[in-house]
Amino acid sequence: MTERPHLLRSRWFIVTAVGVLPALAVGYWLSVSEANQNQSVEDVATAEPPISEATTGTPPGEASTPPVVVDFPAVGSGPRPAGSWSWEELLGGECLTSFDGPFAAEFEVVGCEQPHQAEFHRAQLLNDDPDADYPGDQFVRDQASGLCEQWDLADLREPERYDDLVVVPSYSIGQTQWEKGQRVAGCFIYRESGELLDDQLVD
Repeated sequence: MTERPHLLRSRWFIVTAVGVLPALAVGYWLSVSEANQNQSVEDVATAEPPISEATTGTPPGEASTPPVVVDFPAVGSGPRPAGSWSWEELLGGECLTSFDGPFAAEFEVVGCEQPHQAEFHRAQLLNDDPDADYPGDQFVRDQASGLCEQWDLADLREPERYDDLVVVPSYSIGQTQWEKGQRVAGCFIYRESGELLDDQLVD
């Protein structure tokens, strides 16, 4: 009978030891994990951000993008000689054999001494600063409209010859066009009846 208490104490010691060892192991693992986690957070907080290729220049093996060169038309130095010219190439003073509207992509220029359907005048750059921000579509429209509305047709050569003259603005809108230098506004003048103009209207 004296052996049983001793045996029970031995069994209790073994159970206790078995219970304590896993607890100690778990506690050690949690301590190490927390320390590693704290170290990782500290490293992220103090480390410099990685430098991307976009901020260090052109990636190896790729061609660099050349800077955009703004090419402004020399408005006022025209008119263009006879031939086909795109809208952005007109310089002012051109006479046109046909006129499909102020926003046609191309115009056929002829000598103003022969009958023609329309003329392009009052061409001017809205802004000649290459770095100027695009002011918006409505600003461009308003500037071009004001340019034509302020045109006193009494200054034309013998304006009394015609009683059906119409003046309409022309311009380019959009940031892409603006950045390319397509910032010209001007005015087309033609007869509402569709009849031809006999001679140049502007000296």
